[in-house]
Amino acid sequence: MTNTEKVQDIFRPLYKRDRHLQAPEMCAEILDLRQAAQNNIGPPGYRIRVSRYYPTDSAISHAKSVFSSYIESAPESVAMKLQEALTEELENHYDPVQITVDELPGLVLIPELLPHAAQCAAVAEIVRDLVPDTRHRNNLDIHYSMGSGLSLFEKDKVLEPLAEPIYMGEDNKAEGCMIDASATRSELPASITPMPIAMVRMRKLRWITLGGQYNWTTKKYPTFTRGAEGFPEFPARMGSLFSEPVFPGLTPEAAIINFYSPGDTLSPHRDVAELCMADLVSVSIGCEAVFYAGMERYSGQQQQQGTEVLQPLQMLLRSGDAVVMGSNSRHAYHGVGKVWAKTCPDYLKSLDNFVIGDDEEHELWRRYGEWMANKRVNINVRQML
Repeated sequence: MTNTEKVQDIFRPLYKRDRHLQAPEMCAEILDLRQAAQNNIGPPGYRIRVSRYYPTDSAISHAKSVFSSYIESAPESVAMKLQEALTEELENHYDPVQITVDELPGLVLIPELLPHAAQCAAVAEIVRDLVPDTRHRNNLDIHYSMGSGLSLFEKDKVLEPLAEPIYMGEDNKAEGCMIDASATRSELPASITPMPIAMVRMRKLRWITLGGQYNWTTKKYPTFTRGAEGFPEFPARMGSLFSEPVFPGLTPEAAIINFYSPGDTLSPHRDVAELCMADLVSVSIGCEAVFYAGMERYSGQQQQQGTEVLQPLQMLLRSGDAVVMGSNSRHAYHGVGKVWAKTCPDYLKSLDNFVIGDDEEHELWRRYGEWMANKRVNINVRQML
């Protein structure tokens, strides 16, 4: 590459293109996993292969038992109906396929891996158990007091600023940070003011961390000593969904749960803070999004190697889809180009349909569903050691 050749971010044109894309179907370059699983055809420049995800019937049976046990421990008001829904779903047909990509070794795409009922139960666990747990950091706790825990659906609650807020730099400019499409850094208030819980719930809560508490500013984990402050035990119930047999070979030790609203993006980045190369696993729940992945970020890197510039793979992720990044793709660049409104499946928008209980419980679950109607919850799990 000569000095006159310009190094270009090959992800940037995709973000510009998809910012104004009204629907993912309008772009032929975005891989629809469900269609790809049927026709075995990838986007231009990529060769895909479709095969069975679980290698044996025994592995499928084991996975079904994991999902069943997970739902059995759901809140009593919904456990019975969720179990009935799960049984019906799994008896009809549950044998997911996996899509691998020749040009991205180790990348595995699994459409519809997480059953509908398990998705509903996961939403409940996140909202009721994981978000309120003060061991799990979030993007607001450097500025606001969490008290005994963050309750997203507590009526009339207001988050109060800390007496001495801890400023940790330009969070929204950090590599791999979620960007709010409706606000820029210059629009943020000069001082931190009380925040109604409705504002937190609808837009301001961006992420929580489980297990090892990744620091978004330093891009490091504070410790690699299990049980130490900054590395609490990974939540066992959620961890059951991210272990054998659903995700073979993975020991969940840390996770980042992102809460996206329509229009949000995640800038291109690599996950390199862990000490091991075990697979990086991501599961989507809620609204649809376009996900990008590529081995290089800049065109100059490929030109120097004398290879053709290959656009990042662009794929549509729907609720229940999983992405595994292992082997050569473990340190691939990846990001989210857009989240689309009005794409959340009905079963997540109507969570109160699973409730057996009083009016108060029905109302609470109705509000969960109303919240999910415009959310994408992404659970990104990794092994640290």
